[in-house]
Amino acid sequence: MNFRKILWYKPRQDGTRDIKIYAYHDGQKKYFSTGLKVKEEEWNSKSGAVKKMHPLSLTYNARINNLYRRLEEHILTGGTLDSFEIQENKGKYHLVKFLTEFIAEGDKGLLGLTKGTLNIYRATLRRLELYESINGKKLTFKDITAEFEREFATFLQQYADCSLPGISKHMKILKRVMAVAQERKLHNNEAYKKYKVHRTTKTNKIYLTKEEIAALENLDLSSQPTLEVERDRFLVAYYLLQRFSDVTSLGRDNFFESNSRKFVRYKSQKTGQEAILPASQKATDILERYDYKMNFSSNQQANRELKNICALAGINQTVAQGDQVLPKSRLVTTHTARRSAATNLYLEGASLKTIADLGGWENTETLRVYLRASGLDSARLAQDLDFFQ
Repeated sequence: MNFRKILWYKPRQDGTRDIKIYAYHDGQKKYFSTGLKVKEEEWNSKSGAVKKMHPLSLTYNARINNLYRRLEEHILTGGTLDSFEIQENKGKYHLVKFLTEFIAEGDKGLLGLTKGTLNIYRATLRRLELYESINGKKLTFKDITAEFEREFATFLQQYADCSLPGISKHMKILKRVMAVAQERKLHNNEAYKKYKVHRTTKTNKIYLTKEEIAALENLDLSSQPTLEVERDRFLVAYYLLQRFSDVTSLGRDNFFESNSRKFVRYKSQKTGQEAILPASQKATDILERYDYKMNFSSNQQANRELKNICALAGINQTVAQGDQVLPKSRLVTTHTARRSAATNLYLEGASLKTIADLGGWENTETLRVYLRASGLDSARLAQDLDFFQ
């Protein structure tokens, strides 16, 4: 019997590699995925652990060790490699396994869900996996009780840094998954139907003023290329009112000319809503420098870098967001670009209808019927605003 924690030899497109448990027993060898991945420089091959330089090293190592111990115990109590964690019946079906398979169905286009919606399911999946790793047990459909609801909400707050909107989002996804599993006759547990999905009110999330955006534009990052590319992508997202998933999906084919003016047309990765808006010269200049390719790092990495970038730009006044009181730079995320753009457009005098069309906000369909204006009409209306010059 021989077990080792290893980093897989083959890197992914983003440079990370899967962390696996190598197992050899009774002449058979097998690799068990931990579901985690890190870069080679973040892995200590001698100790078989994620280095402290990784922001989630403690959580990752706890999860790896938990899988290692479960596998070792399984073999020591007479189990085989092939029988490790195979479910015995539908009543004990693994919730995370079902959600993983459900997302795979969605990726194949079998569920009619958008890429953005599937990403929300993936976020909940990651939280459930983390919950399992910390508590050392796998969740079955029978475990989804009122007590679990309370425990999971507390976990999301303490370990996943979720506020009420985030907790409600994950509970909503959990209810949907449980409902689908029940429709497929995998369980008859109806406790999930009583879960509360709290309605949230408007939050006081920060935005960057036009002066703060100018400070980012003027910040010299030529000696720090990693920060420079993140700053430039943030600015493109700001100029085009885009989410992170949309700016990373941009290409030359999203741009076209009308009446001698360049516009951008794209479909939201999250909602499927089409948006059309003027493409400012600032946006196209940056995109030309990067050959219209903005997909060079993860959202998580971008969020970390943006906080450093904004600090360097002097955006450090103390502000409040929810129950947090911090330097403003510490609260900036990739989505701050889109929120800042919408706010600054509104302060500049653009109508809510125009902003909704330009940014592809989908909850304005009733208003659209009354106004009878197309997305391109709103884009042309906005082309002379200072924002797009």
